[in-house]
Amino acid sequence: MMTLKRFRHESWFASKLDGHITFDEDLKVNNVDYKLHGVVVHKGSLRYGHYISYVRTKANTWQQFDDDDTQDVSWHHVSKCDAYILIYVQVTVTCSCSPSEEF
Repeated sequence: MMTLKRFRHESWFASKLDGHITFDEDLKVNNVDYKLHGVVVHKGSLRYGHYISYVRTKANTWQQFDDDDTQDVSWHHVSKCDAYILIYVQVTVTCSCSPSEEF
């Protein structure tokens, strides 16, 4: 899970950082592959706000969850949102152990 810096705190002053941050469906870190499975968006300000989530389905499509409203959306729609949290799931599991070392 990745939390993107969306709030700034400077001594007695705090503000929300708006704006689009580019992210991809696929992520590779230290030769390990990850696939984006969820995105959380915060709409509003520091004093009030609302959360919307986007989730990848088993059918590899995207759905938007906004309180009681659920709808299918495109990857293009998800990729343009102002993400607050990105949830990646590991897709490549490598084992460098020999068969005799497996448990």
